[in-house]
Amino acid sequence: MIILILINIVIIYYIYSKYYKFSKTINEKDENIKDKDSIVIGYINDRTFNNNFDLIVSEIIELNIKGYITIEYSDDNDKYNYIIKQNVDIVLDKINKYEIIVLNYLFSSKTEITKKELEEKINDTFCSYNTRFNEIEKILDKQLLEENIIDEIKQKELAKKTKMYIKISIILILIVSVLGIFEIINISATYILIYILEKLVSSVLLLKASIYTDKGQAFKYSIDNYKIKLQNERLLTNKVTMKDIVLKKEFADSIALHVKTQEKEAFIDDRTLKETTRISKKTLINIFVIFAIFILLVLIMHNIIRVLPLGARIMLYVIMIISVALTADITLYKKK
Repeated sequence: MIILILINIVIIYYIYSKYYKFSKTINEKDENIKDKDSIVIGYINDRTFNNNFDLIVSEIIELNIKGYITIEYSDDNDKYNYIIKQNVDIVLDKINKYEIIVLNYLFSSKTEITKKELEEKINDTFCSYNTRFNEIEKILDKQLLEENIIDEIKQKELAKKTKMYIKISIILILIVSVLGIFEIINISATYILIYILEKLVSSVLLLKASIYTDKGQAFKYSIDNYKIKLQNERLLTNKVTMKDIVLKKEFADSIALHVKTQEKEAFIDDRTLKETTRISKKTLINIFVIFAIFILLVLIMHNIIRVLPLGARIMLYVIMIISVALTADITLYKKK
């Protein structure tokens, strides 16, 4: 068992050294970052799309800046209310594919929508995942591959290795647990726990590993610095209105990078955006809860197994597996 634990330590070190160490000699300037569309900056920062409404909202601002749409604020008492109009006369020869998808998302059957309609559209999309978001992710992936920001070989290799490693890890954990529980070999419960924790750490490292090239990672470092700068800026003042702000690239970038600002709250009711983040965090917590339940069951069974006959041991182990499976099903997939 000690040998298996040491092998896991070597695996963790190998994963870290291969996927978490980058050359810092390449230095991307903020000006180069600002040349990228906000949705691209946000995608590089997040490394995924996953129903990400901040990226969609940032792209709406970007479309307004480029003139493909007009965000028209009302002149009445509600100074934060607006209508989004599609500029049908503008030439679309230089438009990006993901911009076309967002335009179609906004104006599926008409040429203008209100702020309330936009918020409802985002809510509806959240309740039923929009397949067009998958298309945006594919387009962004292809663009980053062409610009040598994502390493295609590393991306495919990592996806294959992660899938295989997690499957093998689950099988090994079950085998080690069975061997220890049924005293086929003498394994301490502490060793089993350490082994499971090591497998969890290595799996998380693989799932979070960077698929970027050195150039891509340098972009990420610069984006982190740019995000700090945006967090310290205030765009909305007495002299600058929301009508002016929705034409600023920094506003679109701040939304794409999930910077909480007064301007963002004024532009859209982000309860749905917050709900997405809340559910993502809740899912992560649920995974750890399931893992803790599994460990607790293993430790309990390890301590009481000696007094049970073989048939009862087998039945108890089956009950444990069913319990963990049911807990996973209820915790991860139950709709709130």
